[in-house]
Amino acid sequence: MLKKDFNISEINLKMAAAFMRAKYDKLDDYTLSLLKKSEIEILKYAQPKAVYDFYDILEISEDYVTLKGVKHKLYGKSISKHLKGCTKVCLLACTLSVTVDKIIHKYEVTDMSMAVVFDAVAGAYIEKICDLCEEEIKTLGYVIPSYRFGYGYDDLPIESMKDAIYVLEAGRNIGLNITDSNILVPTKSVVCIIGLKEGNEVNA
Repeated sequence: MLKKDFNISEINLKMAAAFMRAKYDKLDDYTLSLLKKSEIEILKYAQPKAVYDFYDILEISEDYVTLKGVKHKLYGKSISKHLKGCTKVCLLACTLSVTVDKIIHKYEVTDMSMAVVFDAVAGAYIEKICDLCEEEIKTLGYVIPSYRFGYGYDDLPIESMKDAIYVLEAGRNIGLNITDSNILVPTKSVVCIIGLKEGNEVNA
């Protein structure tokens, strides 16, 4: 499912502060002003997009998971444990667009403090996009029993992310690609695995 329209009027700046390893209520006025400035700029220029689809789980062994329609297995004890009891997974990819990457690069050259803050706010923004996608998935009758699982987390090889990019046709759908060294382009993007249990009957 392709999603391009996100009605977001504010970003969780407390989360952005946490990404900077700081507490929002302990920040000085200057840093707070940078957070607000970043929020305004990102909401104006970002073009958030997401694509996700559902895949049956064929097998969960101790150290790998096999998905129907996905060429390679998901290897790792952590992902096997994470998906235990699930019947499907949702592969989700989302991005804030190359425009956000360009703004971050501009600030890295002209104002490093702003670059750090802007990057953190962008991180909070894309987490919100993921949250909204999860909310939509739940309306389709699915139960999400645990947190999103990112490629490269724990012992799940980051190389597996290429499969998700391929099956979701993320390049064509949302302009999200991956380099040979497993770097997402645009960099302000997320690709993750969401374990699902079925509630009501759903045509996925």
